[in-house]
Amino acid sequence: MNKKTILQVYSAFTLIFFLCSIISPFLQVSLFGIVTFTGVPGPEKFWSFKVTTIFFRTPDSPGPTIIGEYWFADYWRQYASYRTAELGLGIGSILALMFGAQVLTVLSAALAISKVKPYLFLSSATFSVCIIVFMWLTSRAFTQSYYRYSFQTGFWLAAASVALFLAGSILSWKGQANV
Repeated sequence: MNKKTILQVYSAFTLIFFLCSIISPFLQVSLFGIVTFTGVPGPEKFWSFKVTTIFFRTPDSPGPTIIGEYWFADYWRQYASYRTAELGLGIGSILALMFGAQVLTVLSAALAISKVKPYLFLSSATFSVCIIVFMWLTSRAFTQSYYRYSFQTGFWLAAASVALFLAGSILSWKGQANV
């Protein structure tokens, strides 16, 4: 196998790794000390394109557990009023930007597979860094004492993808004269 083929296999692996970060939730938020008329809020799991919510019923409000799932524009509008602690940005727009950055990352990684150019790996890494920042900004909307949040698999896979894309950029740059 020549260097170009090795880099193409490497970039395909990195793209699959990144796709796993997209299909995994990146944030879980739980609300403590609150009981609503529908029950006790359970954990909410966030992706860039959807959220799942759970309400557990109490003895005062019997019935089955309520599970909600909101996608794309419905999801982004629902969380538009949640603001980040530092910048005051609505997380609905941040989540939409994150989804756009994920699409651009996939496109630039797919081009990196076919072209094997350092700038394509570097652009994938740059978009991935933006995605990590968007994930962090989303978490900053849940800093009040009654929220508990934790980063999930999607966040950690996206962070690892940055390193893989950067390594691909360095490897393709070093091997560009030979490709």
